[in-house]
Amino acid sequence: MVWRRTNDLTRAGEPIAGLCLYPPTIGHCLVLADVGIDLFAVESVPDMLMACFVLAHADHAEAERDLCRWWTAGFLRLFSWLFVRRFNAADEAEKFAAYLKENNETPDVIIKNGSRRGSGTPWVWRLYAAAVAECGLSRAEAMALPIQEAQLLTAALGEMRGNVELWTDRDEAFWRACEEADKAKGLT
Repeated sequence: MVWRRTNDLTRAGEPIAGLCLYPPTIGHCLVLADVGIDLFAVESVPDMLMACFVLAHADHAEAERDLCRWWTAGFLRLFSWLFVRRFNAADEAEKFAAYLKENNETPDVIIKNGSRRGSGTPWVWRLYAAAVAECGLSRAEAMALPIQEAQLLTAALGEMRGNVELWTDRDEAFWRACEEADKAKGLT
């Protein structure tokens, strides 16, 4: 489980496609959604490179400004050309997938006594709404909130209210050990 210190959530990690990426924030996800990219469902190399370009900015607003600059289209073409010549796309895609997994890892949430119906609102907007309405963050603070931290906050709020139960890797290991003990005793 990745309950990390806040300082760890603001550092750029291992370079991907030659760029150091910052943890994705709600703002990063919304900037990418504006250009038609769902960060956690990137399927093509051009989309991955665009996501890397946005995530290389510590501030989502700066990334949004840079996407509108006159030089961005040329830079992205050059970036793509260099990427094809200098990097193995499969290796970089694997590193990008690991980066996304690391920055999206949270406990599983089990809904208690509630419906299992999904929401029509995109998840990033639900995180944003929870950050503003439930946590009292300003719009700017909510947009700068790392996705992982926003998910942990909403999970913790749900658990405090008794609406959900958090299920960690440790809980899963305990459950499996109990099942094995029951099998050994012939109880199942």
